[in-house]
Amino acid sequence: MRHSSGGRIGAWVAMSLLYTVVDTLPTPARAGTAPTLVPIVSLAGNWVSTATYSRGIVVRYRGQTYLSLRRSRDVAPSTNTADWVVLDSRGAAGPPGPAGAAGPPGPAGARGAAGPTGPNGLSGSPGASGPPGAAGPKGPQGPMGPRGASGPAGAAGAPGVAGSRGPTGAAGPQGPVGITGIVTVRDANSVLVAVPQNGQFQREVGGQPFYLPSVTETGLGESDETLFQFYHLAADCAGPRLVTGPPWIYIFGNTGYYTTNATEQVPLSWETFTAGQDLTKPGQCFNQHPFTNPFIIGPLNTVDISSWGLTPPFSWHLE
Repeated sequence: MRHSSGGRIGAWVAMSLLYTVVDTLPTPARAGTAPTLVPIVSLAGNWVSTATYSRGIVVRYRGQTYLSLRRSRDVAPSTNTADWVVLDSRGAAGPPGPAGAAGPPGPAGARGAAGPTGPNGLSGSPGASGPPGAAGPKGPQGPMGPRGASGPAGAAGAPGVAGSRGPTGAAGPQGPVGITGIVTVRDANSVLVAVPQNGQFQREVGGQPFYLPSVTETGLGESDETLFQFYHLAADCAGPRLVTGPPWIYIFGNTGYYTTNATEQVPLSWETFTAGQDLTKPGQCFNQHPFTNPFIIGPLNTVDISSWGLTPPFSWHLE
């Protein structure tokens, strides 16, 4: 169960980036205008200064992924947040792994050819001649002159033949066991709560991975009603309720709100709520005519959070 859950969650983290990115504009409840989403239109590879990028184009630049917020040309993604928004960041480098065991010494190489003989050293200078003797009988032999200076050293000879291989040394001590597995959050009964992913907490709901609002030692955190909306394809908030997603699940009390089948649609109205308001009751309705910005929204699904059977306190585990 651990491996299948971790694999499916990792795959959906990558897929979640292809759905949408929210502009940093005020929400309808605070500014009286509709929230604007920037749909991802296409992936353009590495950023090129001579290319023109339209709204919704995703590029790579210096190891990070950026989304174009408006049409631009020769504007580097890392220099202007009005034109670009970053989608991911490079994680910190992991710790170095343990050193591997030393391999056995290699066999002795073949004997190299003998080097050339070095030149002879220079001869010393002759000693000074003694003064001539007085005329007369032959005088005794003069003393020997001083020894001449030594010549320069010759070139080094060829290396000798390598000796036989010595005995193998004793094996070193066993290194410590490295860290393996994945990190999970579990409850007091070791029931899986969530898996940390990119600074968020993921859990499978309805067969798909979703980000939870927050997870603490004492339980699951709730979403902010003032930032939540229900969307409608008809004016005056008529018809079924739709929500954005995935990958988010919105939790209020013991109820989770989410969708598993979101598509790009153009809503004509939406509901907003105040803090602590009952979401089962109608919220404040806003109409927008004409409303041309599409949203990634889908039919509303709910889940009873208490059915997950989670018992605080929650704690981290390495599996």
